[in-house]
Amino acid sequence: MKFLNAFVWAVLFMVCSFELMAVDPVISEFLASNSSGLEDEDGDSSDWIEIWNVSGGAGDLQGYHLTDNPEDLTKWTFAKAPFNNDGYVVVFASGKDRNGPQDELHTNFKLNSSEGGYLALVDPDGITVASEYKNYSKQFEDISYGSGYGDPEDVKFLRSGDIAKWIIPERPIEGWVETIFDDSSWAQGQTGIGYDRSDKYIPHIGEGGDLLDSMRGVNASAYIRVPFTVNNLGGISNLILRMKWEDGFIAYLNGTEIKSMSAPENPQWNSEATLNRSNEDDAITFFDYPVSGPLIEGQNVLAIHGLNASRTSSDFLISPELTAKQTDLNSPRTGFFMAPSPGSLNGKLIDGLVRDTKFSFKRGFYDSPFDLEISTETVGAKIRYTLDGSEPSESSGMIYDGPININDTTVLRAIAYKDNFTSSNVDTQTYLFPEKVAVQTNSPAGYPSSWGGVSADYGMDNDPVDFRRAAGDANHSLSSAKSAIADSLKSITTISIVTDKDNIFDRSRGIYQNPSGRGSQWERPVSVEIINGEGADDYQTDAGIRVMGFTSRNLSTTTKLNMRLLFKKEYGDSKMKYPLLGSEGPDEFNTIALRGNIRDAWVTEYQGFGSALYIGDEWSKRSQKAMGQPAVRGTYAHVYLNGMYWGLYNPTERPDDDFAETHLGGDRTEYDVVKFCCPDRSIAGSIRVWDQLLSAARSGLTSHQSYQRVQGKNPDGSLNPQFPVLLDVDNLIDYSINGYYHAQVDWPGNYYVIRDRVEGRTTGFQFFTWDNDIALGAANPNNGNKVQSSPGNNWWTESPGEIEIPIRRNAEYRIRFADRVYKHFNHDGAMTIENNINRWNELAEMVRPALFAESARWGDSRGQRLRTVQDNWDVMDKRMVNNYFPKRQSVLFSQLRSQGLYPDTIPPEFNKRGGVVSPDFRLKFDSESVVYYTTDGSDPRLVGGSVNPDAVMVSGGRTILSLIETGSELRVKVPQDESEGEDWFLTEHDDSKWISGNSGVGYDRGSKYRDLISLDLYDEMRGINPSAYVRIPFEVVEPANFISLYLRMKSDDGFVVYLNGTRVAERNAPEQLLWNSSATQSPTDEEAMTFRIIDITAHKDLLVKGSNVLAIHALNDSSGSSDFLIIPELAGDSLEAADTISMDRTTVVRARALDGNEWSPINEATFIVGSKPTAQNLVVSEIMYHPSLKNESNEFIEVMNISQTEEINLTSVKFDNGISYEFPVDFILGPGKRAVIASDPDTLRVDWPDLKVVGQFTGNLNNGGERVTLIDSEGVEIQSFKYDDKSPWPESPDGQGPSLVLTDPFSGPDHSKPESWRASGSDGGSPGFEGGQNHNSEDLIRYAIEKGPDFNIINGTLSMKRREGSDDVLIVPQWSEDLRVWRGDGFEANGEDPTSWKISDQVLEKERIFYRFEVRHP
Repeated sequence: MKFLNAFVWAVLFMVCSFELMAVDPVISEFLASNSSGLEDEDGDSSDWIEIWNVSGGAGDLQGYHLTDNPEDLTKWTFAKAPFNNDGYVVVFASGKDRNGPQDELHTNFKLNSSEGGYLALVDPDGITVASEYKNYSKQFEDISYGSGYGDPEDVKFLRSGDIAKWIIPERPIEGWVETIFDDSSWAQGQTGIGYDRSDKYIPHIGEGGDLLDSMRGVNASAYIRVPFTVNNLGGISNLILRMKWEDGFIAYLNGTEIKSMSAPENPQWNSEATLNRSNEDDAITFFDYPVSGPLIEGQNVLAIHGLNASRTSSDFLISPELTAKQTDLNSPRTGFFMAPSPGSLNGKLIDGLVRDTKFSFKRGFYDSPFDLEISTETVGAKIRYTLDGSEPSESSGMIYDGPININDTTVLRAIAYKDNFTSSNVDTQTYLFPEKVAVQTNSPAGYPSSWGGVSADYGMDNDPVDFRRAAGDANHSLSSAKSAIADSLKSITTISIVTDKDNIFDRSRGIYQNPSGRGSQWERPVSVEIINGEGADDYQTDAGIRVMGFTSRNLSTTTKLNMRLLFKKEYGDSKMKYPLLGSEGPDEFNTIALRGNIRDAWVTEYQGFGSALYIGDEWSKRSQKAMGQPAVRGTYAHVYLNGMYWGLYNPTERPDDDFAETHLGGDRTEYDVVKFCCPDRSIAGSIRVWDQLLSAARSGLTSHQSYQRVQGKNPDGSLNPQFPVLLDVDNLIDYSINGYYHAQVDWPGNYYVIRDRVEGRTTGFQFFTWDNDIALGAANPNNGNKVQSSPGNNWWTESPGEIEIPIRRNAEYRIRFADRVYKHFNHDGAMTIENNINRWNELAEMVRPALFAESARWGDSRGQRLRTVQDNWDVMDKRMVNNYFPKRQSVLFSQLRSQGLYPDTIPPEFNKRGGVVSPDFRLKFDSESVVYYTTDGSDPRLVGGSVNPDAVMVSGGRTILSLIETGSELRVKVPQDESEGEDWFLTEHDDSKWISGNSGVGYDRGSKYRDLISLDLYDEMRGINPSAYVRIPFEVVEPANFISLYLRMKSDDGFVVYLNGTRVAERNAPEQLLWNSSATQSPTDEEAMTFRIIDITAHKDLLVKGSNVLAIHALNDSSGSSDFLIIPELAGDSLEAADTISMDRTTVVRARALDGNEWSPINEATFIVGSKPTAQNLVVSEIMYHPSLKNESNEFIEVMNISQTEEINLTSVKFDNGISYEFPVDFILGPGKRAVIASDPDTLRVDWPDLKVVGQFTGNLNNGGERVTLIDSEGVEIQSFKYDDKSPWPESPDGQGPSLVLTDPFSGPDHSKPESWRASGSDGGSPGFEGGQNHNSEDLIRYAIEKGPDFNIINGTLSMKRREGSDDVLIVPQWSEDLRVWRGDGFEANGEDPTSWKISDQVLEKERIFYRFEVRHP
């Protein structure tokens, strides 16, 4: 039990002696499985131990010990650790070992939560156990354990009417507040003490306590002393001073001030109260004030300096009581506490915890009925359950008395309970019968028929014809239609939300009935289940739910409302710990927005009937991410409310401060977050700096000085620490490009902006696309022009548009804008036609199967005719892929050019898009204008538009180069069977025995093709085989010079073309191609004799220097056809004649074309001379993601070249997930070498002065684990994996000192497997460890071997003890006869023991022998 005790020993100044405070400490409570309770200074929910001083509040634990091992009683020792005023010390049992004078206390061990644990407090002598728990029982999450004594009793030390001494002082009185003071000459009366010229206070003034004649007109102060006796201090807690008072007071307990009200800072004998307490009803009401003070056994004194507002006041009152709680300490017992209370009074001691309920069937999808059994391991416990979504309790719900038959969709909630036990939590299980969901009724029992005055909509489409159409085919039977809808319901993740139906649908407090309600007062508790089918990765937690949105809250507009889930400790888990967004998203969320994308869904369809796409908003968000910017991410899921299917939703992150901490690093408190509206625009931090940026924009950003100023820079571009960084320009540009492309109707009115407030780290406000559900112009590429010169709409007010319009008047912004447009829309950039379509198709493939269920639920919303997947969505999807994306770019470029945001001058192209090149590579440019380029990293264009004097001018030159012409030499074979195999078209195939000749190839029984044919195959083909194999060799001098590549074909009837073994073109070819295949169609004779041009530029990288082969599977329509023809030509645009640049080292080339006074956007590429990094030669070898407090800034990450012989060039290799860092140009990593990057290189060098840190990364490594991705210069993943801080991953790297080290890096282990990692052997890790010695001079032998070698002459074995954590090195036994020549043969592993070897008899029989261990890196 915990006590708020006074000092046990009085300080006796009168006799010039004092006694030290007595210390009698015990472990009163501990928590061995802290999940969501008390957090330490690192933000971790570490286990903790509470120690209570039984003797009283004061004292110190210095010299005492804590241990979890009875064999090591001094495992952790207290430095100075005083008890607080209430007599407690709390220590975190985290393993972090902190004990300095300014440290939060942390032991060097963690508590054992399994049965049989041990915990003890040991006296300073290191021998005497002061308090211990032996073999304590299994501990449970967030339930504490300790000593308790039953319920405390109320104690009154002072009551109204007790005898008091009082005096109206005429001068200062020394020592009047002390316990020992002679007050025998003072007047005596019963409390309360005071006076009143009316009758209000008279009933509250005791006999002898009326001061009217003594005080009024004389003094505003009265001194009062009330003696009382305490017989036993043991078990005293919760000391309360209860006071009736007017107008102020100062209370002293045994000379120590414990409370004051309306008192001056330096009270004198004649002081007045600082306020006049005018409410007389308050004055005669007891107010309770928790206090702590030096209670002593025996005589005590409460002394009160009563204060009136003035000496002439008409009334005055002081009436005290002193109460406490007292517990009988004679019968202590141990047990669990329902509510952990570190550092304060223990709660009720319980007999135990009821174990969680278990269900015989998992939540999920079912096709047939089953009998569900509910159980708990706790003997004697009862179970109650509900089936209507409400929470059962010990007194509500049905009593479980046997199996429950589940034959329809059911939401079941259960609780197990027992007297004086903590009840189990409420478990929720959703059982879905999808074929019954498919015919869900519109009139569920007990639910209202209207919502906020609008007809309710619960059901699936019940029209038989429409139901079949919703299922995908009007010809479905009803049975097959139900099955199709059921399959649709199971096609994606399911989220089941369960709650008391009144929380959602009650007329007065239901959130669906009152959708305009905002804030926490309109948040309701729910259970959230995530179901993936067949029990895989299912999850449940509790949360709060709110309606979300602005216009989408209007039930007249939409009856499918947006909602938001909020995860808080008051409901259960403080975060949802489930990777809802997959491997690329976080593992934890504080909130999830359930977006219905209402205006892009059939329920509303803002852009016309059948126009809903469902994925426009998510596509826009993913596009922002693809552009290299931080972005919100979402997914898709079917949502159920109390077992009723509610439709397809888009669960999404919310870009708040928690999102910023997760994705941008730092702490959430360091961010300002501003959103578009409703009801508050500022949702974290302050709006002040955002308003400052808006003000700067309104004042104008045309000048170069103002443009640089908002970026925190001087006019020359250097950073100025006096200027706040307000704007991330590149982020704004990318946000605007995305918005201009998708042209959301009210963009940029819906937005979030986030700014890191930490100067020196911040890049200014960053912009997050949000709520784009009226985007993409209803699949018409000509719809929507957001590239406006004036806002024109009220939604631009205070939006990013207010910044972008004025800033685009700046010439440097415009050229930067053009640069990023070119970057994103060319060379595999994020916004190329191909990548836009790929991103769309990825979402479409996810959503389409789920839309059949959505059609049945909401396809006929608001009385409209039914919208279906096949009739409406598929049409829109095809328009997007075949029309919108191919054409939107040219429309957008026209819009941008009209506003001066993109020039007409085309950037120069390179004959190779960067990457790894050989030393003899020659770079060429393709441009119709003059080209200026640099190789020093500078821009060929200077600020203001003039030519950089360091830039070099070159000319581009494009010529058409023919590789294969009509008449080229070739070889042909008409296959007789499959004997040529499937490799005949490969470059290296032996065709020496084939027919040789010249192109063209064919035959004709008539005359039309005869002049075109050089090699006649009539005898070989007609009547024998419609197929012929053709191989044409050709030479290429420099493949990189080709800008384009195209094939020209005359053919009758079909063909398949292979370039160096890869299929690149075809016409009239069957899907399954065999040795004797026929063409699927025949062209007209005129078509056959006309060259058909096929662009194969996408395959130009297949060309190689030297010998190449074009192979053709020529196809006739039948073996009996009267004619056949194949004539190929191959040519391309080449830069053969253009100026060249040679390079013998890694080079960054930046080039622009200049046409008159107009510059093109910049084209840049990095050409890497050297070996390319791959997963086979580059690993992430060490991660320090959560340094200990003493090294809290020492986050680092280490990469290693595991090649034994080859250097690798890390130019433009970068981390783009978890942290952000790009290696510098021409950074070479030698074989076996390591490179370290850090969050704070200077701080890291303090501990590692010889370490060469390559650079500083931005962002933070997540303490709870996250994905780390390393990519090469061309965007190809080298390593991508997710580390974790919980078992089976090593746990000590999570703030306890060690780093996370890749075990045996030379083997190239799978980074995603926990067994591939270990904790470092020493605190702080070993950044840059190489060659046999790390940087703190610990050699490999000491690092790897703790004890040994040991030689057992009887058994003939050699053994040693490997040091924990040294699995990344090899330990090899060796023997020698002369200490010069050492050999490793003659040893055999002793069974499966890797630390013991059997020595062969041949070695043992030698006359003299020496043994040693060699320790080395693999």
